[in-house]
Amino acid sequence: MRLPLRLDEERHWLRLRPVGADLQVELAGRTHLLESPRLEHGRISSRLDGIPVEARVDIGEDGFTLRRDCLRFDFSEDTGAEHHASAEHEGHLRSPMPGQVLDVRARTGDRVASGTVLVVLEAMKMEHSLAAPWDGTVTAVAVKPGDRVEEGVELVVLSPELAPSLRQAEDTG
Repeated sequence: MRLPLRLDEERHWLRLRPVGADLQVELAGRTHLLESPRLEHGRISSRLDGIPVEARVDIGEDGFTLRRDCLRFDFSEDTGAEHHASAEHEGHLRSPMPGQVLDVRARTGDRVASGTVLVVLEAMKMEHSLAAPWDGTVTAVAVKPGDRVEEGVELVVLSPELAPSLRQAEDTG
């Protein structure tokens, strides 16, 4: 199961795969093992990558809140509606219209910040700067300057970086 989630303004894909009684959890390109998770009375307990964890879970209509120690994480379903394209929501930067690629500023392996211009496209006699929707790593670049592209053609694939708030939670175990 693959779930689009939002943590504050950060977007993430959460992938869950059952492995017997365990659950393999992939978040921000990292895979973790949640051993025999138990949800009872609004609390989830398990071992995460071998480390015992327990958290309070409050499930709402459009998301859930996890509370662990002094940390609080509010997750909500991310429909991608604000992006006007579900492909971008998945990290696939696609051409919004037919045009010609003027400049490609991204290379595979580049780490980029949200808002960084990745591709400049000329369409309808105007230049359109297409930017990264989040911090991440460029995993593929499908075009080069001079290429003519149609609407919907994949230009760049961007893998999201682990959010600082999640990185801190990981570091504290």
